[in-house]
Amino acid sequence: MTLSSDASDIWTSQDNDSNFIVEEIKEDIKLLTKNAKKINIENAQEVVDTIINSEKIIISGYYQSYSFAHWLFFNLNYILGNTSLYRPEIDARVLEFLPKKSSVILFSFYRYALDTIRLAKDAKMKGIKIIAFTDSRVSPIVEYADHIILVSLENASIFRKGPVTLSIINSLLYEIIRRIDGVEEISPTFKYFIKENQYDKKSGD
Repeated sequence: MTLSSDASDIWTSQDNDSNFIVEEIKEDIKLLTKNAKKINIENAQEVVDTIINSEKIIISGYYQSYSFAHWLFFNLNYILGNTSLYRPEIDARVLEFLPKKSSVILFSFYRYALDTIRLAKDAKMKGIKIIAFTDSRVSPIVEYADHIILVSLENASIFRKGPVTLSIINSLLYEIIRRIDGVEEISPTFKYFIKENQYDKKSGD
């Protein structure tokens, strides 16, 4: 991708004190780069293997982590068709009805929501594989997790958590897509699609 001359000038300018957007993006990139260097590829491949080999996948995240959970749920269900977003008000006993080869993906960041820890504990007791996204190797969820995806924030603002976490999620999704045949087909459950630069509806609302 080639930046326009105007965009390139903005990016390389040394006088960016007033351009808060460029400065904040640069900080995000720094943290992304540090996390990229720390990724354990072997562990990431094991996470992908676990996801692909699961008959059913439950994803959960509370508070800020809900946005990460929802993003992963929506896209993973589009790819695999076997993923659910955990909803505590109606899914209290969902773990009891999961197939044997199932997995739970949990997002647990400081301040570590207790409901997420309880869900991990219950899943562990039932022998369900647990994949945990967290920000510390000593976070409460680590003792229950089979696989840990560590998101290193290095004392950065909690707002830095978003770009890093979503980037790691997207990297896993791309690897799953690469290894699954036929995901390029549009799922019939989706009502909307883009065609010839226009939004068309398969059925009206």
